[in-house]
Amino acid sequence: MDVNDKLYRKALDRRPLNVRNRWENEDVGLFSGRDIFDAMKENEAIVLAANARHPLTAKGVLRAAKKHSAAVLIEIAKSETNYCGANFGNLVDYAVQYSRELGHGAVFAMHVDHYGIKGKDDVMKAVAQMGEIVAKGWTSVAIDASHLDDWNNLCATRDVAMHIPPYFGLEAEVGEIKGPGEFSTVEEASYFIGGLNSWGIFPDLIAISNGSKHGTYDKTMGQDEGINLERTLEIATALRPYGVGIAQHGISGTDIEKCAKFRKYGI
Repeated sequence: MDVNDKLYRKALDRRPLNVRNRWENEDVGLFSGRDIFDAMKENEAIVLAANARHPLTAKGVLRAAKKHSAAVLIEIAKSETNYCGANFGNLVDYAVQYSRELGHGAVFAMHVDHYGIKGKDDVMKAVAQMGEIVAKGWTSVAIDASHLDDWNNLCATRDVAMHIPPYFGLEAEVGEIKGPGEFSTVEEASYFIGGLNSWGIFPDLIAISNGSKHGTYDKTMGQDEGINLERTLEIATALRPYGVGIAQHGISGTDIEKCAKFRKYGI
C-alpha cells in the first residue's frame, strides 16, 4: 500500500504497543497477528505465513505483499532458530529494515511459529523467553505442545499463553502433524479450545493434523499430499462458535488449485 493512503495511516495507530515503542516514528506496517487474522475472516481470505530461514526471504515476501496489497506473516519456528541465519533475536529487525528499504507500505505480522513444548522445562523456559520476544517486536505466537497428551497439551499451552499479550495473534495446536492418514478429531479440538477458553485464553487459530506433513512432497519417492479437507471442515465447523480458524501447515508441493479452495473449509 501507499504509505500516504488514509486507511494505512489510520491503521498505523492499531499497531501493538511493543511495535510502537520501538518504531513509533516509522511507517512500518507491522501489526498484530490477531488484527490480520480478523481481517482474513471478514474478507473470507487466507494469509500466507512464510518461513524466513534466511532473512532475505523476508525481503522478497514483503516486496510481493506490497506489490499485491496483501497481508502476510513472516515466521520462523523455534527449532529453526538453532541452525538458521534468522532467529528470534534478529528476524524482526531484518524485516523492519527491508520494509524501510521498500519505502514501507507492506502489511505484515511477525509470527513465532511452532514454539515447541515437550515438558515442564520447556514451559519454564518459554515463560522467560516470551518477555524477550515481546521486547524484540514479535506480534504473534504459535504454541505447539501437540507432542503431549491432550490434558498436558492444554495445561502447557495455557501456562505459556498467559505470558503473551492478549492483543497478539495466538495459534495453538492439537494432534501432532505427521502426514497422510493422521487426523485430529472434532472431540480433541473442541476439548482443547473449550478448555483454553475456560481459562481466559482465546486462540485465533488452531493447527490440526489433517494429513499434511512439513516439507515438500516428493512424488518420485512415492510421497503424496494427503490434506483431508472434509475432516478439516468438520473441525472448523465445530470451532466456529469459538471464533477459531484453522492454520494449515505443510502445503509445500500442494496443488495451487487445492490451496485456492482452503478458505471454504475453514482455513
